[in-house]
Amino acid sequence: MFHPYFLLNQLQLIGIKPEDLFLFNNQIQTFKQISLIRQKRLEFMFQIIFPEAIPLSIKEGTIDVQSKYFDSNPSKIEPHYLNNFFLFCPGGQTRDFSTEIGNLDKTLLELFNIKDLNQNTTIRDLTSKKRREMTQREFYKEIDSTISNQDEIIELNRRLTSSNDVFERDKLEYLLGEELITPYLRLRDKGFRHYDLVM
Repeated sequence: MFHPYFLLNQLQLIGIKPEDLFLFNNQIQTFKQISLIRQKRLEFMFQIIFPEAIPLSIKEGTIDVQSKYFDSNPSKIEPHYLNNFFLFCPGGQTRDFSTEIGNLDKTLLELFNIKDLNQNTTIRDLTSKKRREMTQREFYKEIDSTISNQDEIIELNRRLTSSNDVFERDKLEYLLGEELITPYLRLRDKGFRHYDLVM
């Protein structure tokens, strides 16, 4: 993997200005405001350096666009596209909250009070039937069955929850993402869709 500052140098050689870029989690991404010509140059450069990289149109896309892409390309997943997955894992805040308010035995449809899937097209179009009909308790049990280092995940989640430092939180989220790639792929193999896990 190339260091981001090396990439920055290479991109400047083809006319991408430093103000067009920002660094985040050792990845270079474009601001939406940059010109189409620069976007195309950037995409071209990325395809040379990372021929298997996620297309910029996906990187900058909505959650719908990203979900559909990863539904078809689960092996391309990267830590920062796992979004809220860590919250459903051991020690995660969503899981703790579910336990506190007593909704562990509610299905996803019950949680969102959905009687007709046409009421919520995001849930209808991006989630699996399996996830919609599964209770939170069952969902968490499925997740746990794929994680071999639960103590480490709990500790990372604990540190994340207690940190007020934005940079530290970003780093911890990324570390969690790296640890959770394998469980994510195992769950995908079990029939879960991308949005089921990251919503």
